[in-house]
Amino acid sequence: MFRSLADLRPGDEVDVTRQDGEVLAFSVVGSQRIGADADAGSDGLFDTGGPPRLTLIMCAGEWSASQRGTSSGSW
Repeated sequence: MFRSLADLRPGDEVDVTRQDGEVLAFSVVGSQRIGADADAGSDGLFDTGGPPRLTLIMCAGEWSASQRGTSSGSW
């Protein structure tokens, strides 16, 4: 699934199957790129209040095995 995260667009659905077999459906509302050195907590990314939501996080850029990271320095 994470391989195709970059292809998701607002309105797309992401289904998550819980361990008990229940399927939870989430709709994509947007995406954003955050610098690796940014304070992700300050923009509400990890807020626990409000309705249930799913936040998917992946690294951007090309993977560099020698640097053990991505070339873009973004999340």
